[in-house]
Amino acid sequence: MAIWAGFGYANDAIGGRVLRFMVSFVYKDGTTGEDIQPLVPDEQARVKELREQGIVEELFLASDRSRGWFVMRRESEDAVREATASLPLSRFWEVTNTSIFDAQPA
Repeated sequence: MAIWAGFGYANDAIGGRVLRFMVSFVYKDGTTGEDIQPLVPDEQARVKELREQGIVEELFLASDRSRGWFVMRRESEDAVREATASLPLSRFWEVTNTSIFDAQPA
């Protein structure tokens, strides 16, 4: 449904501008706390680096920690996949990327 098709927003990928993506992840079946816990410090450090580089805007986790969502800014979905793959915990995730835009114009 293209209701927003007539609106122009600054985060479109037209003309070399950067896209925003919602990166949704859920842990793969069989992943345990024992798999994850040793990698948490490295994960936190890498997320901090990506924030400092302006790639990660937001990170949200479900209260039960079974899934999460990143908002990332990159020039392409391939670049988002690359940034996501650089996270130590990503090997335990099933990931879905969705291109998004802010529907509340300034």
